[in-house]
Amino acid sequence: MSNNLSPFDLLNYFHDDKKWNIVTKLEKNRNFFIINRLMSINYPIPASLFSFIKMPGHIVVEFWKKFIGRNFKKNPDWLYTKSKSQVKKDPLDSFSEEITDYYIKINECDYKVFNELKRKFPNELMSELQGIEKMISSYTKKPDKIKKSK
Repeated sequence: MSNNLSPFDLLNYFHDDKKWNIVTKLEKNRNFFIINRLMSINYPIPASLFSFIKMPGHIVVEFWKKFIGRNFKKNPDWLYTKSKSQVKKDPLDSFSEEITDYYIKINECDYKVFNELKRKFPNELMSELQGIEKMISSYTKKPDKIKKSK
């Protein structure tokens, strides 16, 4: 088993003894803090006691596994077992501030109008910003060195 198990993987293994037996002591220690933190949502007293008496992390994770296994047939709803998915990055945000400022100056609008254009007409705005980017890059491009002939 790899040493890159996330706390959410360990939480999913709480009801799968076959996978749980493969999890190493090191992986339990690495994920102890997050698991104890998640369990403290509904069970704050035992979670705080484990931290207060400085109990080893792998023993605490084993306790929570047995506790969940004994009291729930599956992981409870309040126990988060997934993280948020990545938010898609807006391609219009990849343009430099110089380009967006130039667009705003040409069209005599403010950032509020610009953001509204981003939301309502992203394709048209993208093509206009690409045109401005191309225009600016052609003016700022350094000329190629002239080769001297012998």
